[in-house]
Amino acid sequence: MAELEVQKGQAILQEMGGLLSHLQQERDDIKAEDDSLHAELAEHEQLMDRELHDIEILFRLRQGQVEVPQAAVVTDYSDAIVIDQEVVESRNRRIVELGKDKVGTMGTIKEFRKRLNLLQWEHKMLFLQTCDLEERTKDVHMLRVTKGLQSLLKGGEEGRNKADADLLERKIEHLNTTTQQKEASLKKQHAMSSHATKLRKMENGMLAKKLQELQQNVQQREHIKRLRAPQGGGAGGPGSREGERPRIVGGGGRIEESEGAIRAAQSAFRETRTRQGLLDAFRKHSEEIDVLRRELDRLRQRTFPSFVQLHEERPPNPDHYGP
Repeated sequence: MAELEVQKGQAILQEMGGLLSHLQQERDDIKAEDDSLHAELAEHEQLMDRELHDIEILFRLRQGQVEVPQAAVVTDYSDAIVIDQEVVESRNRRIVELGKDKVGTMGTIKEFRKRLNLLQWEHKMLFLQTCDLEERTKDVHMLRVTKGLQSLLKGGEEGRNKADADLLERKIEHLNTTTQQKEASLKKQHAMSSHATKLRKMENGMLAKKLQELQQNVQQREHIKRLRAPQGGGAGGPGSREGERPRIVGGGGRIEESEGAIRAAQSAFRETRTRQGLLDAFRKHSEEIDVLRRELDRLRQRTFPSFVQLHEERPPNPDHYGP
């Protein structure tokens, strides 16, 4: 029984708690609405007070300047105010006066700093001049008086200066003449060298062309030689078959020869003679090429330095020889 009553009491308590929450929510909503109405009322009262003293009046101005930022559609001029031109001009005049005073003050500071820097520079210059005079005084005290210095002090330097000046003028004239002669000689040598260089270039071109032609001829002859070289093995007739002894015909040791063997022997002889001729021509052309190469090297050495002879005459490395 007691548990049932406790459960009923808890259910009633929960229901009363929910009702309390609902009533509190209604109270908060009503309070917020009341605050909003009070705010609207206060704003309306302020608006009515402004309308009593702040009346909107239309002005027609002859000339003016609008400094309110313009909106994209409609510009709000509710907080704009109208200022008289004299007020703006007086403010501008005051700003200009303050600017002039500031500029004058800065000019005074600048002149003061300028005079201060000038005084510091003069002080430093006087200090350096004092040091220089002290060093000069030391040099004069330690100077050795010679006969030349004594003659200079007595005033005999003018005649010597004049003689030195005449000597220098004669030297200058001699140097100018020598320089002109050397310049003319060098120009002449340059012209001769240029002409000789052109001739050597022409000779080199001709020799190079001839060398190229000879090399082409040698290559052609080598190709012909390879084509005509014997391929080995000849065709033999019935009397020249391998392993068969030729027959002896008549007296005197004359052997029987077939027509095919004779033709093969004549063909081999002609090929050998042709090959020998080609070898002789090849040797001859090789010697001519060597001579032309030596002549080309000699001409090149006359036009520009060549180290071919130096490399050819250089002794071999002794380490390469055997013990």
